[in-house]
Amino acid sequence: MKSLVIGYGNSLRGDDGVGPLVARQVADWQLPDVRSRCVHQLVPELAADIADVERVFFVDACLERESTIDLRLRQACLEPIEPADPTEIAARLDHLWCPTVLLHLAKTLYGSEPVAYHILIPGTQFEYGTSISAIARDGLTGSLAALKDILTHSLPAQGEEISCMKSV
Repeated sequence: MKSLVIGYGNSLRGDDGVGPLVARQVADWQLPDVRSRCVHQLVPELAADIADVERVFFVDACLERESTIDLRLRQACLEPIEPADPTEIAARLDHLWCPTVLLHLAKTLYGSEPVAYHILIPGTQFEYGTSISAIARDGLTGSLAALKDILTHSLPAQGEEISCMKSV
């Protein structure tokens, strides 16, 4: 099964760089049928890469208070986006690109609907710097273990959640 891991975030802002760290590690594994992209932010050009795979994993950091103690791998929702005013959308393009929008773009432009997952790794340190917090390190380790297992074996049944990290 062709898979794509997209790790995104700013590696110069502490825990925000954990997504790219995951993507780099996945690339180092050199697994067959698995590609990895490490990007600063989600951009529309990624829709072509997304359309070329059967499943995609979006990996990003989130504020610890916005996540649960257990990091979960969840199937992302694909919601059609019907902009009412193209002028308004054009003015907001720098904030518009999120996994659901890219999935919609892949479907609209390429007729592709890969299964999509969002891995949110909790963090507490988002100041300038390249070091990451202990909770982000734990999330990184847990996410990599779960991804390696999934990418080398199989995914759970649709909608089933997988614990990626033990309670801290």
